[in-house]
Amino acid sequence: QGGEGGNELETCLSILNEIMGMKEAAAFLRPVDPVADQVPSYFQYIDEPMDLGTVKDSLVGGEYECAHDVRRHVTLVWRNCLTFNGSDNSVYA
Repeated sequence: QGGEGGNELETCLSILNEIMGMKEAAAFLRPVDPVADQVPSYFQYIDEPMDLGTVKDSLVGGEYECAHDVRRHVTLVWRNCLTFNGSDNSVYA
């Protein structure tokens, strides 16, 4: 893919790497495992799970066509967190 799409995706990767390096991002680096994470009801509330590691793998693997696609999945990570945990939970705050 050439043109501006490549540049904007490189920018997305840079920003994503910066976010993933933050200690606050630790809970979002890999998919939720309902057993290991002790949240057995997770998939009763979350229809489209997403995590930052999966976003990065998809970005590096060339699965996104534009920055909007990346943004949609990163936003989904936060939306899922809010949906499952609520806004007063320390994971979301």
